[in-house]
Amino acid sequence: MKTSIKSFLIILILFISVAGVILPKELNNLDEIWNYNFARCIADGLLPYKDFNMVQTPLLPIICGIILKLTFNELIVMRILAVFLITTILFFIYKIFKRLRLNKYIINIYVIGIYLLFYKDFCIDYNYTVLLIILITIYAELKKEILEVNFKRDFLLGLLVGTSILFKQTTGLALIVIFVLYKLLLVNNKNEFKSVIKIIVERALGALIPILIFCIYLSCNNLWKYFLDYTVYSLNTFSNVISYKNLINGNDGIVIQIISIALPIAVLIMYYISILKKHTNTEQKHIFILFCYSIASAVVIFPISDKIHFLIGVMPSLIAICYMIYIFMNMMLEKTKKCNQAKFEIKHFMKALGVLCIIIIFCFSSFRLIKYLKNANRYIELKHFKYIPIESKNIKKIDNYILEQNKYGNKVYILDANAAVYMIPLDKYNKDYDLFLKGNIGAKSEEGQIEKLRKEENNTIILILSDCYKKNWQTPENVIKYVKENMTKIGNIVFFDIYKISK
Repeated sequence: MKTSIKSFLIILILFISVAGVILPKELNNLDEIWNYNFARCIADGLLPYKDFNMVQTPLLPIICGIILKLTFNELIVMRILAVFLITTILFFIYKIFKRLRLNKYIINIYVIGIYLLFYKDFCIDYNYTVLLIILITIYAELKKEILEVNFKRDFLLGLLVGTSILFKQTTGLALIVIFVLYKLLLVNNKNEFKSVIKIIVERALGALIPILIFCIYLSCNNLWKYFLDYTVYSLNTFSNVISYKNLINGNDGIVIQIISIALPIAVLIMYYISILKKHTNTEQKHIFILFCYSIASAVVIFPISDKIHFLIGVMPSLIAICYMIYIFMNMMLEKTKKCNQAKFEIKHFMKALGVLCIIIIFCFSSFRLIKYLKNANRYIELKHFKYIPIESKNIKKIDNYILEQNKYGNKVYILDANAAVYMIPLDKYNKDYDLFLKGNIGAKSEEGQIEKLRKEENNTIILILSDCYKKNWQTPENVIKYVKENMTKIGNIVFFDIYKISK
């Protein structure tokens, strides 16, 4: 009972601390907008790949779309779901540190540090969802003997891990392979080999079930052609790359720079401790588990090594780094003559620091949350964006222009990464154009989009971002160039130049 009350209080503190960040945010996160737009399309009865373009597997939009259908089709619902998702992630990080038997005051400091690293990028996203699956799996793996055969547990874990490929195929596939096979690295004799083979079979059976269900879903909806076009064949045209060097060079800040340098060093240390040396104690076994899942999680960092992909991908490694620092510090303290006194002083310092940080974060988040709730009714003008802090003037101006052109029989497309912001309040969706990014427009890529524009009639109007504004780095520039060179510019509105097809 005491443990349950404590867990409830921890979850409540985390929930309010996360809600105070996510709910009052202004509308400026494109990942949030795109993920909501996927879910909105599902709620409206559209099919992924066939009716709207996406490159990841669709379980998150399907789940969110069903919830939007059952509740309210508003972005605020997605934000509430994001609060639950991030709170659960932070709680499992806390639980993993507990299972690693760290001092409770040190755990508080570590969880606070991770919160402060991530809080600016909290949102609902398939990468966060896969991270949660990884953390739950790590937590479960740390509980039992590493070579223990338990059909029920391994099969159920397999089911969980198998769903990861339905959220994102690349990270999910890496996670499944490592989850199923990594214990082969521990085999020292024939009996251990037999045990590991049983574990592999049990886990593989569990992991295959979600994959088979997804294959049935694609077959029943005749989506294979579209699915392969956007997720497999288009890989040849995917040129979106942000080098890991940008992290090391400090382009995302000194803290990210330090962690990006520490990551490969930590991976090598984990490899030495857990693979090259024999597992003679519990700490080495724990590091081995963290090492294997760190490799699976790190897949998300490449090829786009920006801040958010890096932080999500580095999480298991970050937990391992914290764990190894804790072990090292304990070893150093044990060697000192004043060990007990030093431990006493560190314990009370960490306790005071942790309590102070928790109070500050909780009070700050509570203040933001209360302020937001008092002012939420101010943001009710735009459909689907109700209760979201947003400057609606420009959106309404562009939307009114689109509606006016529609009255005259003209179609309006916005060829920009932000297009969904303007189309969502109008309940419109223009496949490919509303997620207009390299790698997200099918196997034919930019040439395919140019060919589509060539077939458009005279009643088609195109909006492209004016040259004085910075375009998204993934913008298909060849298509923009085609519009400028082959269509007639007839004016501008807010951020966009207006072009019309003339044949």
